Amino acid sequence: QGGRFRYQLPDAGAICYMRYEAAINSTAFAEKMRTEKSVLVVPGDHFGMDSFLRLGTGNPQDELLEALRRIREAFDEVS
Repeated sequence: QGGRFRYQLPDAGAICYMRYEAAINSTAFAEKMRTEKSVLVVPGDHFGMDSFLRLGTGNPQDELLEALRRIREAFDEVS
C-alpha cells in the first residue's frame, strides 16, 4: 500500500491498531467505511489516537481479506 499504513501485529488477541496516512479524521473515515463499504472499524480518536483505526482480526480469513480489500478501496477514495 505504498506506506499508507503502519501496524504491529498483536502478540495475542484479535485486535490490531493501524496508523494511516490520509487527510481524514478517523471517526469520519470509520463512518465512511460503515455506510459506504459495510465494514465496521473503531476510530482511533475514541482512544485519543486520531489517524488510527482499530481492526478486529478474529473473523474467518475470507471475510477478513474482503474487509481489507474494502478498506483499501476506501483509502483510494480519500487519498
